[in-house]
Amino acid sequence: MKIKVREKEDYIIVDLESIANSFQEAQEFHQRFETLLNSGKSLFVINLLNVVYLNSITVGMISSSFNSTRKKNGRFVLINVDEKLEEFLDGVGLKRHIKTYASESEFERQELKAK
Repeated sequence: MKIKVREKEDYIIVDLESIANSFQEAQEFHQRFETLLNSGKSLFVINLLNVVYLNSITVGMISSSFNSTRKKNGRFVLINVDEKLEEFLDGVGLKRHIKTYASESEFERQELKAK
């Protein structure tokens, strides 16, 4: 599983380049995400632009990251969520807990407009 981290002034974007295909990959992601949680930022953005579908390992990874963020009073959103992924997230119950945006620019307009 490939990821890229982009640190912005007030938040961190994690670009998922592919899905997790093993429990080990999910654990490695979670360890890296925990490090990001301790960076002092409170808004975490998972970019799904290059993700065509989600498997159960990746859903668990996203859910675990969301829960870890919430425990630290942080915010967690998903961006570049297409209609197919949106339906899937709704079907597994994550949509009612995790805010999603169709694009990075939509996220910036909606989440950062208060600044």
